[in-house]
Amino acid sequence: MSLNPQITTVKVGIKSVREVTIYPLSVADQFKLTYIISEIMQKVANKEFATQDDVAVVDFIVKSIKKNLAKIFGFVLDDKEKIDLGELTNLQLTEIINIVFYVNYEGMIKNLKDLSQKAKILWTSEGSLPKSVEKPVTD
Repeated sequence: MSLNPQITTVKVGIKSVREVTIYPLSVADQFKLTYIISEIMQKVANKEFATQDDVAVVDFIVKSIKKNLAKIFGFVLDDKEKIDLGELTNLQLTEIINIVFYVNYEGMIKNLKDLSQKAKILWTSEGSLPKSVEKPVTD
């Protein structure tokens, strides 16, 4: 049993169900996953897709997911654990995606927003003039 509260289990399988453990991403793996996602998004946003229909875009996204899913599973599963797409339902896949996002991105995004607000307060308070200088001297 692990003491890490970010470690989660999920049930996968169609005919026979088994439980797999989903681990949080290391910082290095989170950078790799973020790069994979941003690379796909950049290609979708690329102007070459502007001339193609929605089917081509969806086809590219599906192929990108299939191409990278094993790599992504490698980031969050035990080294010995494998999940084959043939044994995974769409609901199970989206549950895993939600876990990965919630554990690795949702809290981080919130923390970065909070840190950004604190930094703004710190920078603006240090950058302002002392109270004694703000008011003009009058006789």
